[in-house]
Amino acid sequence: EEEQVLRFDVYDEDKKGSHKLADHDILGTCTMVVGEIVHAQGMTQAKKLMHKGMTLRNKDTKKFSSLVVTVEQVNTSDNELLTLQFSAAGLPKMDGLFGKSDPYFLIQRSREDGKLITVYGDRENFIKKTLNPTWPPFQLESQRLCNNDANRPVVILVYDWDSDGSDDFIGKVETTLNELRNQPKQLKISRDGYKKKKSLGTLSVIKFAARPKASFLDFM
Repeated sequence: EEEQVLRFDVYDEDKKGSHKLADHDILGTCTMVVGEIVHAQGMTQAKKLMHKGMTLRNKDTKKFSSLVVTVEQVNTSDNELLTLQFSAAGLPKMDGLFGKSDPYFLIQRSREDGKLITVYGDRENFIKKTLNPTWPPFQLESQRLCNNDANRPVVILVYDWDSDGSDDFIGKVETTLNELRNQPKQLKISRDGYKKKKSLGTLSVIKFAARPKASFLDFM
């Protein structure tokens, strides 16, 4: 069996939006063997980052800097290309009494170990000054959304964008692919520890479409 070695390079973004690595500073590098990650506990492995032959350390804490990698078996059966569109209503004013919000959303899914990972979304896709946003339609493969497990937990997180990067968490909606198919309306947005009577708003699925996503093997 051939040994598959993966190399990971970690960069500090200097030129926003540039896909040229020369525009950014490299922080460190590490390599891992696929077989070792798969057979590690929880299929998770951590490696210290190296730079110019030296182990990278945090300047403030003096602790070594590491990269943690978790793998999961990909389920490609019944993969679909999904088209979705969300809207929200009655979001709270996060920018002061006379302000509104600049809302955006992220989508996370549960891994097999129960931890959540972000599978879609970007903080730059916010809508300015509204408490009732309708976000543009987007596409996402069902494998990425839930590894083609229609009952696996999916979490939609709603944030208020701030120019200084200190975005405010508004709340979340927990759902599944099976529920999204039915285009649910007015799903209650909640936040752990939130005890005020004032509502955090609702989220609705205003568009859902799915079509089979063929893999390379389907053409062989």
